[in-house]
Amino acid sequence: MAASRTAVILNSRQSKTPSGGDEWVKSTVQAVNYCVENDLRIVGSVGMNTWELLLWGISEFKGKGSLILPSIHVSTNSILIEGVCHDYRMEKKGHNWNFLVPSNPRSRKSWWDERDRYAIKLSDTLIPVSVREGGRLDALLIESGNRKVVTEFRIEYSSKSICGESWKVPEITCQPDGWDYLTHWTSRSYVPWNNEDHFAYYKSIIDCVDEYSHSALRALINIIEQNYIFGSTGRYRGGKSAVSFTELSPAESAPLMRWRSRFVRPTFEPYGIAIAKSAALHAGIKKVEYFKNGAESCAINEKGPYTQGYSKGEWWREKEWRYIGDLDLGNLPPDSIKILVPKHEDVLRFGVVDYDFIPICGLD
Repeated sequence: MAASRTAVILNSRQSKTPSGGDEWVKSTVQAVNYCVENDLRIVGSVGMNTWELLLWGISEFKGKGSLILPSIHVSTNSILIEGVCHDYRMEKKGHNWNFLVPSNPRSRKSWWDERDRYAIKLSDTLIPVSVREGGRLDALLIESGNRKVVTEFRIEYSSKSICGESWKVPEITCQPDGWDYLTHWTSRSYVPWNNEDHFAYYKSIIDCVDEYSHSALRALINIIEQNYIFGSTGRYRGGKSAVSFTELSPAESAPLMRWRSRFVRPTFEPYGIAIAKSAALHAGIKKVEYFKNGAESCAINEKGPYTQGYSKGEWWREKEWRYIGDLDLGNLPPDSIKILVPKHEDVLRFGVVDYDFIPICGLD
């Protein structure tokens, strides 16, 4: 029998570093299973981990979804559907697709409120999990009228994760003489890595019960396991995908490892992979040239992705080098590569590798 009733599983805003051990994650997965077992169509959406986890659950447990996507123009709706199906490994058929045109496309918070109201409007059954008392979702629950409310999965609200990552500037004591390497530093990520989709991202979160699956350390482990550094489009000219390096030594890099409030994470963290400059040059890694914004130069057009404009920022201090595309470490001599980690204990997190490790911090 096709699912006819619809349920919405509600969570107030949660940590950016969730794990499978967090109570809201465990209770949400249980609620998804409840919906599948009781033939309830599940409301899902994009843009926040509390909603995207439901898309993963719908796909993983073969549930039926009533999915809400932000739409700017009807002509792009089919593209949005294809993107979600591909990214979450779900079939197009069997789900209801709902499109909501944000009243203010530039405001995420406007879209959140409108999406939440629409989700409740679509639903026969409301399943609160981790809802903040007195918050926006709590008010919507009170306003929801006589809809059925399932409370067996509700837990006390907390926005903290058991593996919430704190940050302080690392004390890097490693200052090798004659440092002649280019280093790619990693950082925590709140989105999938460049070699994975959202389904794999949320699966990794579920599977990691005592740590965040996309920390800076695990990003470095992923690089070594894949033997690739996957490029990102980031801020590069022409939309090119590139891998960023710095010629600064570990100690010289430390002052640049600062917290960026805009992105709610550090610029990068003391986990990196260093490549001997001679091998890097042979692989096609090139030095970036910096130009003050507004400067006219033929070199900018000629060098394209190997140039970087700046205004108020001081990106030139990074002494950046770039590789265009994805860098296959298998094409480099193993003895030209060093793995940089804060302390000796971090080495135990890696399997058997062909590269040498350098602990760079004076940490216990």
